Amino acid sequence: MCRLVLLMLFTAGNLLPQQAIVTQSADVELPQRVGGAPGRERYRDHDHARAGYLRFVGEILSSREVDPTRREDVPMPVRRALVACAAALAAALAAVTPAQASSATLYDELAELADNLNSLPWPGQDTYNFYPGAKGHSDVATSVVWGTPGSPTTYENKSKCAPLLTQALKHTFSWATDSYLDDEFGSISPTSAQYYDGFQTGAEHFTSKTTVPSLTQGDVIAIKYNDAGDGTGDATGHMLVVGGTPRLYNRDNNTSTREWAVPVIDSTSNPHGVASTNPSSPYLLFPDTRAVGTTEYSGVGRGWIFISTGTDDVPTGHWWGANENVTEQYKPISTRPMTFRALS
Repeated sequence: MCRLVLLMLFTAGNLLPQQAIVTQSADVELPQRVGGAPGRERYRDHDHARAGYLRFVGEILSSREVDPTRREDVPMPVRRALVACAAALAAALAAVTPAQASSATLYDELAELADNLNSLPWPGQDTYNFYPGAKGHSDVATSVVWGTPGSPTTYENKSKCAPLLTQALKHTFSWATDSYLDDEFGSISPTSAQYYDGFQTGAEHFTSKTTVPSLTQGDVIAIKYNDAGDGTGDATGHMLVVGGTPRLYNRDNNTSTREWAVPVIDSTSNPHGVASTNPSSPYLLFPDTRAVGTTEYSGVGRGWIFISTGTDDVPTGHWWGANENVTEQYKPISTRPMTFRALS
């Protein structure tokens, strides 16, 4: 709480310093830090406002001569008060990052990571981006690095699905600490099942969504495996972040059912769909960035998951991709429940 309020009165564009007063008669609530990555485009307006204020105060404080546009110089007591007020406000503003915790913010950070890495050609990308323990890689410790946009080799992803989400939350939001994760999900590095369970019990900073068409970029999908895992996630489930707008798609060739193609960003050992070059394959409509021709790789990237629903658009099950066997590879929510969450 800052109790220093600078009241400047202007007449015909000229500062009347004899009327400049510093008072403690009113409280000013300063914005609180809510997380995010300082210096990114979403803070431009805030930075400009801060710079403009400091330039204005600096102009007053730096001139001891009478400015021809002003009626008289600023008295020393007011000058000293301005110094104190400017210092207090500058310190407070420096700590402020006005972006709210939101799904869009999470999406921006994950898209930056995935798109920079995916701009590297395979197989060279495999050096910087892979799923530990998959496709010939050792099961190394998690490492996720956000580099310099446009310089893809400064980025790195060596993570499984749930640890990628954990690192993205920590990178993006100041509240996503080890203490928060342990309190809400029972671990400082939750598994997919722990994320699912934590969401179901009301984890702070996340709001429930129930229908597929309500999903937007950056929303989180948590799938829990109550059956045996099959290489499509970690042993307990899978975590995905929505990469765009879901769209209706007749996945099972049954017009009496509803299915949705949902674009996602995730880290996986098994890309979505079976990579194909067959011109008639639906895979070509819904490709995965971790495949070239029929060769598949692992790590962070973009793909599609297909979710079946009732007429209420609430999930009833899913397919991993566009062209896996429509019957054998269908996973009902009875064995693999899923839940949706938006950042809030």
